[in-house]
Amino acid sequence: QQDAVGGDRHLPYSRRAADRGRQTVQIPAHQGLPAGEAHLFHPQQCEEHPWLSPYQQAGRAALTQYLGTANEQEYDKIEQVLGQFKAGQEKIWLKRLGRDDTALWFEEKDFSQISVVVLEWTHGNSGLFQGVDVPVLLASTPAETREYRLSRGRDANADTAFITMVIQLEQGKIEARAPYAQVIVSKSCEVLTLEEYQRRMAEGR
Repeated sequence: QQDAVGGDRHLPYSRRAADRGRQTVQIPAHQGLPAGEAHLFHPQQCEEHPWLSPYQQAGRAALTQYLGTANEQEYDKIEQVLGQFKAGQEKIWLKRLGRDDTALWFEEKDFSQISVVVLEWTHGNSGLFQGVDVPVLLASTPAETREYRLSRGRDANADTAFITMVIQLEQGKIEARAPYAQVIVSKSCEVLTLEEYQRRMAEGR
């Protein structure tokens, strides 16, 4: 049996637990949107108000240093949960997040009948924590990801200039870590080589 723990709300990474035969497979979430202006997340505003340009450039630089780092993600807690799973602990407390700032709680999960955990997470292949046995990269071009996010209809601001910039920055981090994925799979379930993946990402910008 396997357990899927998905979205940007949960975990990633893991090492084989020989005593229980357990494995963890990391599958990063789809990312990427059409590339915009290289430094600004709202070029039109800067055309109307040139003084905004340095503020937006500084904001982009700060986000680059923040996204996917330990300042944003609780990698230590993720690694702790994965360690408990691989050590054979049957009941593990997982952190759950809802759709607003106040929706935060912990839930005890029974892993006694689970031997494989599939982790879907943007930063699962970041290399900033231990635990994944088989890093898998789900390849999505920027255009495909934008279409997917809009089709979900969960977030009212999914198509804003700011979110576009955030996704672009995360996409860059994902692509930089692509060489460390053991398997790269396209949206149509094709297994890609690293070169094929990089070519498709370049063509899809």
